[in-house]
Amino acid sequence: MSARPVQMSDIELRGNAITDATLEVTRDMKRLAAETREIGAATAENLHHQGEQLDNIENNLDAINADLHKAEKHITNMEKCCGILFVSVCWSVRYGRNEEPQ
Repeated sequence: MSARPVQMSDIELRGNAITDATLEVTRDMKRLAAETREIGAATAENLHHQGEQLDNIENNLDAINADLHKAEKHITNMEKCCGILFVSVCWSVRYGRNEEPQ
């Protein structure tokens, strides 16, 4: 009969070792899950910040595009005005100041 309590003790020791190992693995998994949650939250925050930056860039590009469109209109108007002056000056140089072309 004395062999049986030794066997139970060995089984209990192995069971306790397995339980301890399982608890350690569970603790590691919980720690990794918490770290993953923190990393995910930081990533989401960074993505939100980058999205805001992209929105600002888009707004700035829209403003630049509007400014370029205005500048293009001004240049077109200047070309119309200066083009007439340029033709007039070239005409004067080519044909003389007060002379009309023949």
